[in-house]
Amino acid sequence: MSDSTQDDVDTYGRWLRYVEVGGRDIGRAQIRSGAAVARVSSDPVWRHAAYVQVEDQARERGAGMWTACR
Repeated sequence: MSDSTQDDVDTYGRWLRYVEVGGRDIGRAQIRSGAAVARVSSDPVWRHAAYVQVEDQARERGAGMWTACR
């Protein structure tokens, strides 16, 4: 799914899309498990606030990469 607030591709020509499988947001799942972070290189993307909230929760739980930060 594309983000109507962003271009279709980034400055390197990479497609910018949200990936969903069976209604599940894969980016959110990766952030929740501590395998990814919510970062943005330009204007905040549509789901950025929700992703930051999930990242904060993952950090508090010490999930994934955040285990080393405890």
